[in-house]
Amino acid sequence: MQLEELSPAKKKARCLRASLVSTEEKLEKAIDRASKKVPFVDVFNKKKNRSSAGLPFKGIGKEKCLTLIRCGIFMARDLLEHDGGNPLVLGFWKDIVEAYFFQPGRECVLLFFTYYF
Repeated sequence: MQLEELSPAKKKARCLRASLVSTEEKLEKAIDRASKKVPFVDVFNKKKNRSSAGLPFKGIGKEKCLTLIRCGIFMARDLLEHDGGNPLVLGFWKDIVEAYFFQPGRECVLLFFTYYF
């Protein structure tokens, strides 16, 4: 059985389709990340494994996640909306979360323009 030889146009179409799927996946991930729906319980569970790399919120470890949860701050969005009324929740934690979300918003915009223009 011999494989069908693809014409250059079909090869290009296949490559473009794969590129489109990849770009759509990247856009979806960037939108999810930019929506700030990151539960601190999930972050805590991921940070329990010390060999994990590329985890969110470098500088906010397991204990800080537990402190946030105990203070009623369950998601990253909740921390960003926090008014600073609780002395257990330090202000620079909010800075860490903001820094984490700044880059994906930029990625999302770039992917949007790459995809649609």
